[in-house]
Amino acid sequence: MPFVLGEPTIAPLGLIAYCQRQSEECAITLDASPDEEQNRATGGNTKSDRPNSYPAVSQRDSHSQDQISLAGVAHTTRVEIAFERFNEIERVNRQINSRLTWVSDYDQFGVEEFWTLPLQAGLANGDCEDFALEKRRALLELGFDPAALAMATSTSAATGNHAVLIVRTTQGDYVLDNTTPWVLPWTETAYQWQAIQSGETMTAWRNLSVSIR
Repeated sequence: MPFVLGEPTIAPLGLIAYCQRQSEECAITLDASPDEEQNRATGGNTKSDRPNSYPAVSQRDSHSQDQISLAGVAHTTRVEIAFERFNEIERVNRQINSRLTWVSDYDQFGVEEFWTLPLQAGLANGDCEDFALEKRRALLELGFDPAALAMATSTSAATGNHAVLIVRTTQGDYVLDNTTPWVLPWTETAYQWQAIQSGETMTAWRNLSVSIR
């Protein structure tokens, strides 16, 4: 079962800052002018009361963030991966989970929010969004279509605010989570879903107004 997308929303600011630093990882492939592409990759660092949170955008940032969140949404085409590749998806989930140890951004970098690819930097630690970014990179290296991979945010009593990678398959949307080796349909998780990347443009996001359990 696929997610039902809601209204366009602002991408997590940590992701926007990551795309500003790592433009090659957030390559924009939809039709856009150079100015529009630059607008999608602007933003700042996240500030919050806890390391693993995704706060609201300040009024100061609202104009540039609106440009980022809405860019490319109307052009999004859903792409699905053949379910025959599910073994590869499971293998990547387990491999990345085994190679990284969860450590908060504050403990590792001294800041509240810092999205990165720790394995590419020679690090063995990361928090939830770092696990998800590494899984996305690994699947892309296996030839998965970027439009079938989506970062998503959620919350639960066990994790607090949380980020995962979603893989869109012909059998529905599946969750690659650092808290479990099992790749599950999103309907079988205990998360309150918040928002999801709405296409292969990493900074185009939509709200999710669904919860399970």
